[in-house]
Amino acid sequence: MQKQTFVARIAGYRATRPLLRLLSILLVLATIFGPELLHHYVPQPKLSTALVATLATEPSKEILDAVAVRGASLPLLTEEYDPQDIAQRILGGTFTVPQFHTEPIRLLDYPLHLMQGPPTLRLVMASLELERLLLEAYEKNADENLLEVVLQRIEQLDRHESSRWVPDQFLWNDHAMAARAGVLALAWKHARTRKDTTDDLKLAIVRQAARTGMLLASDAHFTARTNHGVMQNLALLQLATAFPALPESNTWARLAKDRLDLQLAHYVSDEGMVLEHSATYQQVGAELLARFTDILALRGEVPSPALEAKTSSARQVLEQFWRPDGSLPVVGNTPMGTVFSPVLAGPSLVQPPMDRDGRYELAKLMPIAGYAVWHAGARGELSQTVIAWGKHDGHGHKHADELSVHFWRDGINWLTATGYWPYGRPGAEAAYGWRGANAPHQINEAFGSPRSTSLLGHAANEHIKAIDLERKGPGNYTVRRQVVQIENTTLLVLDFTTADKPHQTVWTFDPRLTLSDPVQAGQDHIRLRAVGNETGLTLNLLGWGPAARFEKIKGKLDPFAGWVVVDREPVAADALVVDAPASTTMLAHLFHLTDGKTVGGTEKIDIALAEGATPDSWTARLTAGARELTIGRRAQMVEVTDSALDGAFRLALAAPDDTLSTSAAQLTDAYAQAVEAYPQWRDLMHYRNRVAVLLLCLWVAIEFLALAIVSSATQVSSRAVRHLNIYYALACLGFAYFLHFHYFR
Repeated sequence: MQKQTFVARIAGYRATRPLLRLLSILLVLATIFGPELLHHYVPQPKLSTALVATLATEPSKEILDAVAVRGASLPLLTEEYDPQDIAQRILGGTFTVPQFHTEPIRLLDYPLHLMQGPPTLRLVMASLELERLLLEAYEKNADENLLEVVLQRIEQLDRHESSRWVPDQFLWNDHAMAARAGVLALAWKHARTRKDTTDDLKLAIVRQAARTGMLLASDAHFTARTNHGVMQNLALLQLATAFPALPESNTWARLAKDRLDLQLAHYVSDEGMVLEHSATYQQVGAELLARFTDILALRGEVPSPALEAKTSSARQVLEQFWRPDGSLPVVGNTPMGTVFSPVLAGPSLVQPPMDRDGRYELAKLMPIAGYAVWHAGARGELSQTVIAWGKHDGHGHKHADELSVHFWRDGINWLTATGYWPYGRPGAEAAYGWRGANAPHQINEAFGSPRSTSLLGHAANEHIKAIDLERKGPGNYTVRRQVVQIENTTLLVLDFTTADKPHQTVWTFDPRLTLSDPVQAGQDHIRLRAVGNETGLTLNLLGWGPAARFEKIKGKLDPFAGWVVVDREPVAADALVVDAPASTTMLAHLFHLTDGKTVGGTEKIDIALAEGATPDSWTARLTAGARELTIGRRAQMVEVTDSALDGAFRLALAAPDDTLSTSAAQLTDAYAQAVEAYPQWRDLMHYRNRVAVLLLCLWVAIEFLALAIVSSATQVSSRAVRHLNIYYALACLGFAYFLHFHYFR
């Protein structure tokens, strides 16, 4: 009887048409996962032994040698090292790079190799950086075991990648794929004529190159908006040159050139500034363009006029950023350093020139990009000041730093920012925010607050440099920051602010400096000094503002303040937090370098501001020991009287050219066109998985409900079942439409 009852239940359940409901659910699942699968799909490369044999002789060894080291790999090691020692440590499992990971970095099997450490390390692992280091050691000592390890690992990666429908970790990340191209070319250089290398290993390298090229060439994978797209184009040209017998190689080379020309219109301003908000990424951009141009020359081709012009101008701007010691200002995603540091693996094509002192401009103004670079002082006493106000929405590596000031002299970053905080480390979000830079801002202002900044005037000569900037937003918040520099010793920063909320500035100093306890502090002012053991100079600081509150902080994560990233590692540094109330206020900060005498001695500094000061009319009297300076502004004229010099010096602040807004609009339009041609893919796999799980749970619940209904005494007509199934199918269709055209857009 029970058996008959069970059979009857099953028959009744089957009568409810569960197959129709299952098909409806499968349709929704296809809507959820279909776009993801199609996005990552490329056909399996069709390779022949004849093609591999052709690649064994084409291109020439000289071309392959050069192409292999012109890639986009992010180096794990930026200082000098012994390749053989590094290789032994990698193979022995004792290789550590503390800036990336506190634990040893190991050669794990794929895909586990892709999953170790924080995000930046996982990117480097997916870029085959350990394999590149092993190949570098092989070139030094010809240890066949090293080459064999690399070839085996590439074959293992090829098997893993061939089995994937969607990527894991950084497997198909745009930067990682671009970086792989050079490593594959380097591996092929050594494997293609090696008799001990099996055909399967050779085929794996070529298949990896072909699949990587297909993914890089895919419109869906192209990152048009940032330097990652430039890297992808460089990698495509690398692969086309290193593996010329591949059927797609000519198409790849042509596509790389066309896409790069499209990017150049918004990637580099006509002034030569790489629009990635960072000094380091100015160097990255200049190096990428130089490598692309160099590979074109290896192919016997000439760069387009746009590429030639912007490669040259990007390098010229970079030379203004480089200090005499080869370091860069800590602007945006830039770590603090004291020497030249390569940004990509392989020999750097773009390096500081040998004759550095003669190349500096007094003032390099880039109003379209939103940067000014000042230099002052004679050889050996050169100072560099960088003012940043650029904000190019959609471009990479932006920090909340408009109106920030960076001052360097004698190897010390006297005024600086936090810099390139490692991804995945606590404090990263705050480091990119306002408290990681010395820009004025509202307290607790969001990183993405709606705002705009305009250049109102700029002027510079051998003795005086001045700039006037205005930031508006969010809401009624407005601040005019005016910076006046006297020679290579003195900076006066004036902030005229209108705010209906409290606002602040966080001044961060070089970690090698010690910020003294206040020598004098009052309700509206503070005096202190920053002293470094590595130089005979002292930075004397005077802050003044009605009802302003001053606080010294070092190495604090919440609220964030007092950090500088040195060679990829966050280091605690002294900082001065200046809070001001919600009102129309003026804040003044005077920074003056002396030869190390104390503020209480003959080098005491003071500032007096005349009453009734406005942004266009003010007078400041500065005293620094026996030296007295009067700085005044009337309309667009800035005048400085210096007791140490004869007479007065006048500068007329020049307003931006009338074409500035047109040039800025052209950049915005070029960016919009590139993004429209290559829309950015949004990785929503996490959300797709969650929706799929909820959907399957709902489907199971409905099926159990259907089984429960037919098992009960309730009578359900076939017509009712049919109608319910139709409603079910329509609901699934509607849900699929909503997911595809709205939720996952």
